[in-house]
This record gives sequence, structure tokens and C-alpha cells, in this order.
Amino acid sequence: MADDVHKVVLSQDIARKNGLAVGDTVTGSVVEGVRDWQENAHGTQAGFEIVGIYAATRSEPVSPATQESELQENMLFTDISTAKELFHAKFPERTEKDYTYRSGLMLFLKDPARMEETVSLLKQQPWADWDGLVISENSAAYQQAAGPIQKTASISLFLLAVILVISIVLLSLTLLMWLRERVTEIGILISLGLSARDICGQILLENYMVAAPAYGLSVLLGAALAGQAGRLAGGVLDSVKLSAAQAVVILVCAAAVVLATVLLASLPVTRKRPKDIFTDLS
Repeated sequence: MADDVHKVVLSQDIARKNGLAVGDTVTGSVVEGVRDWQENAHGTQAGFEIVGIYAATRSEPVSPATQESELQENMLFTDISTAKELFHAKFPERTEKDYTYRSGLMLFLKDPARMEETVSLLKQQPWADWDGLVISENSAAYQQAAGPIQKTASISLFLLAVILVISIVLLSLTLLMWLRERVTEIGILISLGLSARDICGQILLENYMVAAPAYGLSVLLGAALAGQAGRLAGGVLDSVKLSAAQAVVILVCAAAVVLATVLLASLPVTRKRPKDIFTDLS
């Protein structure tokens, strides 16, 4: 919080090794050899209340030359008021107003596409004076990786539209040839009083019964091959999955294609009178 004083957040490793928990108090002392501290400051102490414990989820490379103060597990985070106080103790000739925190806080997003939303939510948090802080966004790596993917998505959408149009044309021609063999049946049904809507509904139901198992098989194959396609892309699309929402979109598109083909192929026949149908047959 912005009004915190002498608060600290330390690592899970330090807490576990020293039996510390939230609410406990720890004391820090300036000893000989600490960088940039003057000799007359040796022995300076400061007490801190533990208000949080963090877990290091990323491992940084270390070597025998790595200083203990640079180890990720040894890093402690305190409030801005205490940081200014220690700054004044470290540099007595300066005032707390001269203190400028430049190290910053680095946050990593699981979904870089939500960068603007995350920054907006961050600025709404009450525990910092955001007017005195600078937020720098860096999504260059994401943009570099997302660019080709977005282009691929645009191409895929165009190909999907082309495939839908071609599917409607081919299925309409196939269904039209199939209905020509059923002209006599359609003429008899119309003469018995069935409307064009009833006949189109029957033909539509027949086509949906054929399309249903084909749709189920395509969804199963798509779900199985999606992850494999991601791995073939060098791991960039390793998380590709066929979601339930995408399966519903496919179902709607398939249903629309079948409906369009049935209407295009059946209406020219069902709109004729029985007399005209049998005259054409003769």
C-alpha cells in the first residue's frame, strides 16, 4: 500500500529456511563490505514487518561468481517510504527528495494480447501513486510472433469463405442431379397435397441425417490433428486446440451450407405444378 512503512516481502525459500511467516518481524543490518555504504554507517539497522511471501517461478542462471545479494531468492522488496529512509542513511548529504527508484518492477503476461487491458487495470490499483511512476510496455516479442500467425489466420478465413462457396455450388449440383431421379416422387407428393415447404423440409432432413455423422467425424479428426499441426509448426502453435465454441461455429456453417444447397436445388422442382412435372417426364 502507498502508506506502508517498514514493510517487506521476501522469498518463500528465505521464509522456509528461517521459519518465518506473514506478520513476523525481521531486522536488516549494514555490515562491512556492503557496496556503496560508508564506514560510519556500519551497524545501521532497520526492522521490517513481513507482509507477503513470494515464490520464485523462474530460475535465473547463476555461477560461482554470482554475489549472494544478486540471487533471486535473496531479494527483498520494501515500501517506497522505507526505501527513501535507507537512501538518506546511505547518502547523508542527500535528502529523501533526491531519491529516484529506477530499478522498476517487471511483470510478465500470460496473454500479451491483453496488454492494454492489463495496464488499464493496473493503473486503477490504489496501492501506488501512478502519477509518479512510468509504465513501459514491451510486446515486441509477441508482435514478432503474432504477425505471421495473424496473417495465417486471415488467409485461413479467406480460404474458408472460398471453400464454403465451392461447397455450396458442388453440393447444389450433386443434389440437383439426385432430385432429377426423384421428380416422379416429388410430383406424386405435390399431387397428394404436400406443399413445397413440406417437401423441402423432408429433403433437408435427409441431408442433415447424412451430414450429422460427417460433422461428428470431422470434429474428432480436427481435435486430434490440431495439436499435431501446432507441433509441426515448430512449437509456435503448440497450444492449438479445437474449442467448443469453434465446434459450434463449424456446426452452424455446415448447417447453413446444407440449407442453402437444398433450397437452391429443390425450389426449381418443388415450385412446379404436378401437371408440369409429369409433362416434362413424358
